[in-house]
Amino acid sequence: LQSNIDTLSLNHIARAGFCFNVKNNLLNTNIQYVASGYNQTNYLADAHYNLQLGKNFYFDAKANASKQMAALSMQRYFSAHFIWNNNFKDIVTQNATVSFGSTKYKFTIGAFAQQQQNLIYFDTLALPQQFKENILITRLFVQKDLKLWHIHFNNIINYQQTGSTNIIRLPNILAFSQLYYEAKLFTNNLWLQVGVQARYVSSFEANAYMPATNQFYLQDKNNYGDYVFVDIFFNAQIERFRFFLMAQHINQGFMGDKYILCPNYPMPDRSLKAGLVWMFFD
Repeated sequence: LQSNIDTLSLNHIARAGFCFNVKNNLLNTNIQYVASGYNQTNYLADAHYNLQLGKNFYFDAKANASKQMAALSMQRYFSAHFIWNNNFKDIVTQNATVSFGSTKYKFTIGAFAQQQQNLIYFDTLALPQQFKENILITRLFVQKDLKLWHIHFNNIINYQQTGSTNIIRLPNILAFSQLYYEAKLFTNNLWLQVGVQARYVSSFEANAYMPATNQFYLQDKNNYGDYVFVDIFFNAQIERFRFFLMAQHINQGFMGDKYILCPNYPMPDRSLKAGLVWMFFD
């Protein structure tokens, strides 16, 4: 049973923004600052810069900074299974993403970095704690789409790491690939797409789940991941009628039983899904 807390969430917020668009340069910035009230001194600022390099290439950069009060459920919680009463500091976060790519040649390469102070996490006892030091998370990503005739081969690879693995556990590698045939047949009356896709998650100490608080918490007993999920899909459309068919996780049983990304919660078994959309117009 939650305790009764009388809180007046009245804030006075100042907002400002700036937009700059000259030739191939586009810059957008926004900022919000809580001048007074329940969330006083909290803020949110972001900036987005895009530069077109000729007709085929672009450079893109995004940055974000925020200071946010800890959620009330992290501060105080009373139930039959868990009780805590904390006085957490505001969470300060900065992150940035830079990327370079081409819409014509269909590729993107980039990097992401996030620094956070006063991060709130749930320890191995499923209780909230605050890590007062800085935590840095970095990620490199590459996306490349290939096409030969009607054959498409799309790929996304992410490599990520953090210096505080005792607080944040992440799979180092996340990858996704699609290989499919796509074409318009019978005088463009039938759109058809059929192929296979695969997702890979490398091994990591995945967080466990606590249903009583609806939160994920740290566990040190087992590693999970290092598994590939393979699906086969079929999509078709004739005028206003669209149909799809997907066989998910068709490789179940061929690579062991390691298809768990959260302790005690295995990913879905092999399944077959189908659906259709038929739009009617008067």
